[in-house]
Amino acid sequence: MNILEQIKSKKYVIAGAFVLAIAVLGAAVFTTVKAYAVEEYWAVQIGSKTAAVLNSESSAKKVIKEVKNHYIEEGAQVKAITCDPAMKAVKKTYKASKKPKVSSVDNAVEYILTGTKKRVTYTVKSGDSPWTIASKYDVTVREILNMNEEKDFSALYPGDKLKLYKINPMVTVTAKQQITTEETIAYETVTKESSEVLKNTTIVEQKGSNGKKKITKLVTTENGKTVKTEVQESKVIKSPTKRVIVKGTGILSAPTDGKTYQGDGQAVAQYALKFVGNPYVYG
Repeated sequence: MNILEQIKSKKYVIAGAFVLAIAVLGAAVFTTVKAYAVEEYWAVQIGSKTAAVLNSESSAKKVIKEVKNHYIEEGAQVKAITCDPAMKAVKKTYKASKKPKVSSVDNAVEYILTGTKKRVTYTVKSGDSPWTIASKYDVTVREILNMNEEKDFSALYPGDKLKLYKINPMVTVTAKQQITTEETIAYETVTKESSEVLKNTTIVEQKGSNGKKKITKLVTTENGKTVKTEVQESKVIKSPTKRVIVKGTGILSAPTDGKTYQGDGQAVAQYALKFVGNPYVYG
């Protein structure tokens, strides 16, 4: 091999080594960039704690809205609503190599509302039932039965022990809501005596009927439990009608001439006609 060919061969070797070096350097740079690349997410932050991570700002804000509205009654006007600790949507960045667990809106809402479950032992009291206990601990009757499969709930006695989980929500939602409802006004029953009605006889002179009233209240709740109620307005929209009962004190007089009365009953019939249309009650 002459000198020219040797030089030419060395040039190809150098060129190949150079290309290889660039490829290795490029791969290293790409790996480094990928390792340090970050992705943006949105977190629901409660106080200083991240409760859930979501894909978008709108999803994080929807979680906060649904948690706040969870305890609002249908048709109520919300006057004020606060959370303690406060909730807010915060943008967060994570390395691509350490992606967070992303929650759905529904799962995040459920997690915040239920929080942690602490196991407790409940002592049955007089008057308790699975339904009253379930209401007290914000669980279902089915959950109580599942947690106490060995217990015979058809024979539940004061002093019996039950295993329960006490739910500790991550926030306390305090809501003031104006609620308007219609309530029944029960009718009153009055009884009066009349000598025109035979003794031991009772008739209904007037049927009773319930009335209605519209009540507007400002109700303050904490996680759905009422802590304060203020009646703002009460308006009768239908007055009740009293039920009037007439109790007889009258005595059918005997003939004064000592003779037995053998009439055809016309006098008695005429008297009874006074109460046509009114129910007859004996006693």
